[in-house]
Amino acid sequence: MGWALPNEAVVTWRVRGRSSGGVGPWSTAHSFTTTGEALSVTLPGLERFLTIANAAGPLNPPVMGAFAFLNGFPTLDGQDPVCSDESSPLLCNDRPTTNQQVGGARWGINAGGGDGTFTSYMSRSVFGRGGNTQGENLGPSDYEWRFTGQSTALRPFDGTGPATMTVPFELWNIGVGTPNDTSDDFRMIPFVCETACGAGAVEGVFDIGGDHPVSGGANDPLTDWVYWYNPKDTTPGTAGYDKWVAAGANGNSELGGEVLARQVLVGFNLGTAPPYAPALPEEGTIFRIVTTKITLSPPVLSAPADAAALPTTAVALYWQEPVETPLYRIVELARDASFDTLVRSDSVVTAGTHAAWGLEAGQTYYWRVRFAYAGNRLSPWSAAASFTVSATATGVETPGELPQVITLANVWPNPAQHTATVRYGLPEASPVRLVLYDVLGREVLRVRDGDEAAGWHETSLDTGGLASGLYLLRLESAGAQVTRSVVVVR
Repeated sequence: MGWALPNEAVVTWRVRGRSSGGVGPWSTAHSFTTTGEALSVTLPGLERFLTIANAAGPLNPPVMGAFAFLNGFPTLDGQDPVCSDESSPLLCNDRPTTNQQVGGARWGINAGGGDGTFTSYMSRSVFGRGGNTQGENLGPSDYEWRFTGQSTALRPFDGTGPATMTVPFELWNIGVGTPNDTSDDFRMIPFVCETACGAGAVEGVFDIGGDHPVSGGANDPLTDWVYWYNPKDTTPGTAGYDKWVAAGANGNSELGGEVLARQVLVGFNLGTAPPYAPALPEEGTIFRIVTTKITLSPPVLSAPADAAALPTTAVALYWQEPVETPLYRIVELARDASFDTLVRSDSVVTAGTHAAWGLEAGQTYYWRVRFAYAGNRLSPWSAAASFTVSATATGVETPGELPQVITLANVWPNPAQHTATVRYGLPEASPVRLVLYDVLGREVLRVRDGDEAAGWHETSLDTGGLASGLYLLRLESAGAQVTRSVVVVR
């Protein structure tokens, strides 16, 4: 869940439980007052589960894509569950209505292995999943489960049969609040767990079987479990998915992070044993998962004070960190207030501070910061601040001057699209390793590996073959090492 809370506001909050047995009483109300800059509380949230199309085409208006039988799932209109006419989305907001499928069947998204409640769904599908412990991979993007084509899916859980199988659907990330704009959609990678997870009926075939507890009856079979993964390359379209398929047994090299786990579709009242009619959602059906959208606050700069005069050409910049930890921070330094003449643009993993050195004496600089979050989210830029380096400032790098320690001075441009220039310094002649790693610590590019003379060096970093994302550039020499983050964009 998430809210963007105003500055200096008194906020009162309360909680109540909802389960198959009904709605519980409200908790005791509590209050707090927001202070300082606007506060954003940014836990991942899911706002709607919709069915937007069936075999006959688009559904207008969309109907429910999940069952909210007093189990905490969000309803179609966000109001308390009610259903007085199962043929009308206007009168039935807690379940798919009878027009969801041309054939009259009804299907809803839930989690495999849980108790059918929304709390169970979030626990099993979104939170606590390896590197996705707080649901950070979910982000603000929306998602679609499209029964409009076929996909190759991995079968990592079932010990017999081939490593992959063909499934009758496609998984898509459809961008942040842009359901009618396909230019930012990218295809995702499905993993499937079949009978090993107690789902489905036939090994090697995506099908339904068993019973899901969503309704309390014993006649709601569920599909095999589906895990949704990002490809490593999230370029819009199918490029990342296609690379993963083409990699075959080496597919993990093209695999990104898990986004949703244990997703199932439950067939409402379809029977207690096969054959089921229908056996799956009809071709053309599209389910959409809509996430909560959070307003991100801009950073607040702390030091140096705006318009400060500084006595050194090495300057430490400070800002306030947000409630939600960013993946990295983007710090820009320019010679003009419009940032048309950039001196540097650095991607920073260190929280709250960054050093700028090698500045010119007598020069005025302008700087600003923004935060980069999971899910390709960027905060607004901070308000810009300026400082002036004194004409008599110390610490100016002069030709031939040796650095005191090994120094990874700059990567420019950063973010990089095709190539970047890396500047580094050595206090003495020594063997050097300059290596680029991904965020999992895997080596992706060896830039330099050999003996180097003392002094300052520049080399080219070729990022043209890398997927978009955050990387770490590490310089090692004489038993010491220093690391700088590099962002690649496409």
